[in-house]
Amino acid sequence: LKLNTVWKNKLTTNMYFQYRSTQDINLRASKSSNNNFRKTFEVSPSYTWPVAPWLSVAQVFRLYIQYQDYTYADWPGVNKDDNYNKRGNLTTTVTVKPTARLNVTARHDHGSRFNATRSSTDVTGHDFYRRDQEQFSSRIDLEFTYKLSPWLTVDASTYRAKDTLNAFGAS
Repeated sequence: LKLNTVWKNKLTTNMYFQYRSTQDINLRASKSSNNNFRKTFEVSPSYTWPVAPWLSVAQVFRLYIQYQDYTYADWPGVNKDDNYNKRGNLTTTVTVKPTARLNVTARHDHGSRFNATRSSTDVTGHDFYRRDQEQFSSRIDLEFTYKLSPWLTVDASTYRAKDTLNAFGAS
């Protein structure tokens, strides 16, 4: 489901919802520990705001959650664990067009990701998960586009990124 709205010919907003259910079954379904069910949920609101003819600001936030349940995870000798992961991402983009020939774009992308493994299930059927991994990333992009002539354009870009991964207490 995607909802798009334009407010007074200025601000554009979008809301994206998704639910997906996937089942992986091998040809020899009764003998494979890889058989699994995945449920995926995603919510992604965004907006674009043309502040002035030469300046626009846009943001997108994405929240993505996935549960993966292996069919035979509880059988002895099977090393597949039911798992859960959650990702969040916020991207902010500022575009400046000081002249008809120059375009400058600055983008900041901040993301986080958490992975967990099912540790137990209570008597009412609620699952509990232990967090196995956390990951945080941040990236700043700066892009320049300059149109020298109708047949020649110069593009330049640079970025700076930081990515931190914590797994089982180790960074």
